[in-house]
Amino acid sequence: MEIGLLGSGSGGNSLLVRSEESTLLIDAGLSGKEIATRLNLLGISPSELLGIVLTHEHSDHIRGVGPLARRFGLPVWTNQPTLEAGKDAMGTLPRWVPIEIGVPFEIGDVCLDPFSLPHDAADPFGLTIKSQQGYRVGL
Repeated sequence: MEIGLLGSGSGGNSLLVRSEESTLLIDAGLSGKEIATRLNLLGISPSELLGIVLTHEHSDHIRGVGPLARRFGLPVWTNQPTLEAGKDAMGTLPRWVPIEIGVPFEIGDVCLDPFSLPHDAADPFGLTIKSQQGYRVGL
């Protein structure tokens, strides 16, 4: 499993997760154009993404979600409170996949287990990310 930090900080947060079979983003807080540029520098086309997992609705985590999701037809995994709180900033999404904190879910061959975090957002969460090869990363 590969983890690539595309951006971190108040200017925008986005993390690339890549396994043998899956490529996805955790948050997309940079502009859609900037995320595409940074992915291309890593030799990855945004069209390879299986989707975006959105941890909370702050602008430094959602700035590029709507544009990327619409341009590349990407589903967005997040919980209902985060979707509702961020819907004005994200606009219409091609597909929303609801998740529940405490209930693991899979994207391709990657298992993600969301856990509650204290933060000044609607219902923010962290993630434990696990590959089929047994590698784990906490975010």
